[in-house]
Amino acid sequence: MASIGNLHLGACEDDEGICHPTAIGCALLTPLKVDIRWSCVNGDWLVTAKKGLPYISARSRQQINFEETKHQGITALMQALDLACVQNNLILNLSKPGDSFYALYRDNGDFVLRFTDTLNFVCSMNISGQVRDRDGNIVPQPESPKPQWHRAFLYYRLSQLAADVYEAYRNLYLAFEALAESCYPRKENEREGEWIRRCFRELHTHHGLTSFAPHGHSAPNEYLFGTLYEHTRCNLFHSRTEDTILPFYEIDTTKIKNAYETLLRIWRYIACAVLKVNGGGGVITYEGYRHRMDSVFGQSIAVAVTDDPIPVKDSDTSISPGNHKVVTLSSCRYIGEIMPGLIGIEAEERNIQQLPTIHRIGLIANNVLLAATNIDFGLNLIGVDKFQFFFNQRLIQGSLPKVQF
Repeated sequence: MASIGNLHLGACEDDEGICHPTAIGCALLTPLKVDIRWSCVNGDWLVTAKKGLPYISARSRQQINFEETKHQGITALMQALDLACVQNNLILNLSKPGDSFYALYRDNGDFVLRFTDTLNFVCSMNISGQVRDRDGNIVPQPESPKPQWHRAFLYYRLSQLAADVYEAYRNLYLAFEALAESCYPRKENEREGEWIRRCFRELHTHHGLTSFAPHGHSAPNEYLFGTLYEHTRCNLFHSRTEDTILPFYEIDTTKIKNAYETLLRIWRYIACAVLKVNGGGGVITYEGYRHRMDSVFGQSIAVAVTDDPIPVKDSDTSISPGNHKVVTLSSCRYIGEIMPGLIGIEAEERNIQQLPTIHRIGLIANNVLLAATNIDFGLNLIGVDKFQFFFNQRLIQGSLPKVQF
């Protein structure tokens, strides 16, 4: 059956003779010291993990689509970790569930196994200049004004001290709110949502927010209001709706990570203009990043797999340093910008018989290895009809404060 190492996913009968058509698998921050097995989400999901293996899986007899597999599966995993914490004093958490996970589901009668992985592209710019007179002598410049303490700085520092992106976003939003109140005070009887919408409109009018929204968006201020306030702030601060963002129960943490980085860039941009804080190093705009990735990945690209177990290194020039057999997946497509600062590539293979137990996956263009990732303990595809690989690359501004938690 499909498995990560000896951890079952589904598509074939397991040790109890049950064939699960639906499953989710994620890496753990640390391997378990004991086996665990819990029935979760009203008994619809079976969660298992193996001693010494840094993975955990949830499988179900339901036949549901990919999005429901993600949603219900991650809930089952988190419920199992809650139970393991209370019952066995096992303090565990998933490792980057929104960035890297395995999903097994049925699609038009086929067993599809999708592996999604996200790598960070760290880029920074340092810009400096000098003023010289006509004789080439350096002209001393007046010292830049130093900022005075502002209460927004307190929330900003708490955001950078946060242990996770959820706590970080809460405090960064409070820093933004404190800054917005200084710039455009809330009017008497003005509803909070109306005030924040007005703040984004005023900020866009006076400072320009185009570079923080998707390319070509007709109303950057409305996009940012919807993304950062309505869909993130409100859902993170409140628990009364189904759209509530419950920390760690969200498998698609990419959205809140990108929201955090966007809000961080806006906060520092406005704070630099209004409160005279140091703007830091140069910043790669989302548009600049998109153009650069379009030129790199817009050419002929391919995804290759191998059973070579050698750990990936940044210095690798080959998908298989150990000279193992390499198989190129039959199709590969550059998706482009998924959201600001994030681009995607998808690849697919239906001839599963030719694929080995996958330990390494690499992205190749013109015979050059662009990126590679490991699957520790190997991914087995027994019983699967179609294998999909979704590769995402996220821009990380090396000159900006912390954005990874």
